[in-house]
Amino acid sequence: MTKTFEHVCVLWWALFICASILPTEASTGPDRNLFSSCGIFQKFLSPYELQNLRTLVHRIQSSDASLGALRLGRWPYLSDIEATPSEAELTASKNEMSSKLQNMLESARISLQAGLSGTDAAVALAISCMSHRLVPTAFTARPLVSLLLNYFKRPQVVKVISTNLRAACASVSISCEIVVNVDNPHEGAMWAEEAGFVVPVFSANLHEARGYNRAARLARGKYLVLWQVGR
Repeated sequence: MTKTFEHVCVLWWALFICASILPTEASTGPDRNLFSSCGIFQKFLSPYELQNLRTLVHRIQSSDASLGALRLGRWPYLSDIEATPSEAELTASKNEMSSKLQNMLESARISLQAGLSGTDAAVALAISCMSHRLVPTAFTARPLVSLLLNYFKRPQVVKVISTNLRAACASVSISCEIVVNVDNPHEGAMWAEEAGFVVPVFSANLHEARGYNRAARLARGKYLVLWQVGR
């Protein structure tokens, strides 16, 4: 009887201690962020506004990614008739979305509610907090398919591969890229001339397994396709 009473007392104290240290509100879930300051958006924005905020943030980041890709000549090839947007068009689109983001935060008085120094600080906080979960549809510059190729000493096929695969992707209106591990760098210039649709990676005789692994790490597509030369 005494032991039973002792066990009950120990259990009661254990439950009491656990209850005292547990948080009153769970901080996990698809729309939560580990940073406590991010809760300001859940508190003062409706679910609809929160989704719009997240989409705006990701579209701004997508515009930055597209501008970078355009400047590097890596804009994904979509079709023969679809024009690549100019840098001015991308910049204008980014500025428009940034303005919408600022207006949304000002309307909700986020900077005041969070005790921030102003709208710029609220924008920075929104970008930080809304980046924890990817919105893939916002990143239109991301190719759908990445074709992975390990290349070694077949200079006669470089232009053929690039031209034919580009045409194949265009014929079905799928955005593609070829990520090529060039395993003999002295022929790298041939692949560099195809840069844009082609993403050349220069190595020193890594061989196939490691070559494909390296290409896969740099691929941006949703689907990865392994392609072999001369097989």
